[in-house]
Amino acid sequence: MKIFCTEYPLLSRNPLGEKPGIGQIFLRGDSSINNSGKVLSLPWWSKAVGFVPLLAVRVGRVGRAFEAVHADRYYEEMALGIGFADLELFKRALDQSEDPSLSYNFDGSLFLSSFYPKARFPEEIPFVDFSGEDRSEGCLSVRVSEERIAGTLALLSRYYLMKMGDVVTFPLSDSFERVAGDMRRLYEGSEGEVLLDFGVRVFRSNFTP
Repeated sequence: MKIFCTEYPLLSRNPLGEKPGIGQIFLRGDSSINNSGKVLSLPWWSKAVGFVPLLAVRVGRVGRAFEAVHADRYYEEMALGIGFADLELFKRALDQSEDPSLSYNFDGSLFLSSFYPKARFPEEIPFVDFSGEDRSEGCLSVRVSEERIAGTLALLSRYYLMKMGDVVTFPLSDSFERVAGDMRRLYEGSEGEVLLDFGVRVFRSNFTP
């Protein structure tokens, strides 16, 4: 399974474009996936981890070099996701001409809900955010244009053999939100069911590199 992520412009703190180029798409490994209901302990080396809500599209058939007009044949399921990245580490790695992948590809850096048929996926999802003793509520828009999804899948198919189970993520916010202290967030479906439940626990070891 390959996990293609299109939130690279947000890591670079640039606005999202309508048509991401292949250079603006990065890969996360299988070990990055952390199922709903789990807690992520922030890595000891992390000082500035942020998170962004994502729409995840799962490829349902094998294909290569297909046109965007046919892309809807290659995916039937979607999920809600949360992606984590250390923006300061990412910037520092680029400034020093180093590999920035550690900043977004650490274990548990991607939370995914169960996948649902795309026809049943809601356009808005309410959430409850718990941080310390504070609690807030909001609503997340899950609208990603079909043209953007189709164009991205078609672009990827020019460079990779798209296989069943491959996942492509699309950001649902214009920026990463900083993780500040322990927190937990629940995303709820239209009938009150929990679509995605994730928590972050701040853990600092005494390790000195």
